[in-house]
Amino acid sequence: MNRQNLSRRFLAELEKAEQAERQNDLDAAFAHLERAHILGQRWLTRHWTTHWRMLKIARKRRDRTEISGQIRRLAATPLGWALGWVPKGNTGGANVHPLKPMPLPEDMVADLDGFSVRRDVLWRIAIVLLLGTVIAAFAFVSSVRAANGENLVIASDASQHCQLIEGMPGAEDILLEAALPTAFAIGGDRRSFRAGGPGRGKVFAFDPSDPVGARELEVPLPDSLRSFGGDLHIDSEGVLRLFLANRGDPRHSIEIYRVDGETGKERLIHERSLTADGFINPNDVHALSSSSAVVTLDKSSSAGTFAEIWEGARRSPSGRVAHINSDGMKIVADGLLSSNGIELSHDGREAYVGELVGRAVSMYAINETGEWRRTKRISLPFAVDNLTLRDDGKLIVAGHPKLLTLAQGYQFDEAAHSPSQVTLLDPQDGEQATLMQDSGAFFSGSSVGVMDGTGKLFVGTAFGP
Repeated sequence: MNRQNLSRRFLAELEKAEQAERQNDLDAAFAHLERAHILGQRWLTRHWTTHWRMLKIARKRRDRTEISGQIRRLAATPLGWALGWVPKGNTGGANVHPLKPMPLPEDMVADLDGFSVRRDVLWRIAIVLLLGTVIAAFAFVSSVRAANGENLVIASDASQHCQLIEGMPGAEDILLEAALPTAFAIGGDRRSFRAGGPGRGKVFAFDPSDPVGARELEVPLPDSLRSFGGDLHIDSEGVLRLFLANRGDPRHSIEIYRVDGETGKERLIHERSLTADGFINPNDVHALSSSSAVVTLDKSSSAGTFAEIWEGARRSPSGRVAHINSDGMKIVADGLLSSNGIELSHDGREAYVGELVGRAVSMYAINETGEWRRTKRISLPFAVDNLTLRDDGKLIVAGHPKLLTLAQGYQFDEAAHSPSQVTLLDPQDGEQATLMQDSGAFFSGSSVGVMDGTGKLFVGTAFGP
């Protein structure tokens, strides 16, 4: 099939039709347009032009049947072209079915020898599928970006009223109790160990009234410590314990340490590890006793993998909360969009769970038998990380307005700024007040906020120096 020859012959038939029309030989003009239709129907503009010219002839003939037929064919031409369904040899008039193949005129056989409707249809299907896939992928990516806040504009600057505290890298969680003179931060080279590297979790102790002099504590056992959230527990005898969520290799666990030593000389003594079959991806922990806790298990996929990205992108409700002790674990809540920070009310009858991907805090009622029932879900304008319960029952909620910026940028590169936000939330009425917000230029990746008795707010970063 010679495209140039087809084009030349198509234009020649149109010229002959025009000449016949000027001579008022409408039958001859229409016949030439039928031949033009056979030659040009594979191309949208030529096909459309042919039917438009046929409609003009039909109007001059006052042929209502042909007029109606050509109007329908004009309407169907774009769809026929898109699908590639243009029957070989069809003359295009209203006197023949628009989908009926017809024998080719002998003088056109050589020019249209390679014309295959089946091949054209298959090509169109392939193109449509490709375009559909591209459009669907673009729509999916756009929806994921929008759902994770990537279209937000965060212009606030916290540098005017905040002071950076050096010496506690990757302080993902900060533990502060009003009754204690020492606060603790859980951090380390989290960029390394979240990616499966050699980095190890660290614990720092500092005086909230003078946090500049933070001290790194020696963390005995286990050798593989990839720490996430933590909690403090003081038992009836006044013994202080530190609970750590650990994604070690080869097992994930809750590590429990007794905190010994006088103020300023604290040391950690490893007491026990809590783990169980199916205990995977612990994120944050709330201690219930010296040997039991409730723990958020944020996802089913391993950190730093494509499966983790895909799980978050499709908003899989795989987040859970487990009650764990030396006898094993029990799932008390599930169906969460990446369960993260966790707190219990002072009377232990309500639980609050942050949802990172869900950008919300879920509330649960806890009955006398320890069963959990979700009662409320409060949306927030950022991906929720850690929670801290104040004495007045309000929650300090830290998180990430642009979660993908954190996950795809700041998690790997300190220079890839990730916006921060810390909000005070009243879980009873849902009232929210912003305590700190920054574009990321000054402070990136806020993961936790705690407040001392003087109203001073401490904010930790998931990966920062």
